[in-house]
Parts: sequence; structure tokens; C-alpha cells
Amino acid sequence: MGVAAQSLPEKARELFSEDRLPEGFGWVAWLSPRNMRLFAVELNAALANPDQLALQALLDSWIATAELDHATEVQEAMERNRRGSFKAVDPEWLKKRLSTQ
Repeated sequence: MGVAAQSLPEKARELFSEDRLPEGFGWVAWLSPRNMRLFAVELNAALANPDQLALQALLDSWIATAELDHATEVQEAMERNRRGSFKAVDPEWLKKRLSTQ
């Protein structure tokens, strides 16, 4: 079955059955190891009772998490915040991030 013809639950199940990431799921590789495990648990639970809208909302939230895990500037800012070294967000960076959503 072609990727375009697959339903969202079929594509998600492919994550567990194939050695490669299905088309459209490349962002999973951006997740931190901890978040990758959390994603797998949540996805597995969602697939037990697939509701197309709930599954899409779950994937959308994990895509956003993957983008944050992958963004080194976000990781650096989070580490500074953990240490108590808060730094103001660059308004240009924020404007750029908001304009891509």
C-alpha cells in the first residue's frame, strides 16, 4: 500500500513494524532518547483506540517536542534556566519562530 493511501493509524503502526521511519515521520529522529520512549508509549496507547483527531493532535504535539529537542538554541536556553542563568529571548528569533507556525 502506498504511503499516500495509508491512514494515519496505519502510518503510525509502521513505526513499530519497520526498521526505517515511514515517510512523514522523520522528525521522530529529532526526539531525545527520553522523549522517544515517551512518544512510543503514548502512540501505542493511542493506537489501541484510534481516534483520527486525537491521534493527529498527539502527533502534532510530539512534532513540536521533536522540534524543541532538535533546536540547540532552545536546549542551551533550557540549560541556562536550570542553572538559574536566565537570558531574555531575542525578539528577532521569537518573531522568526512565530512566523513559521
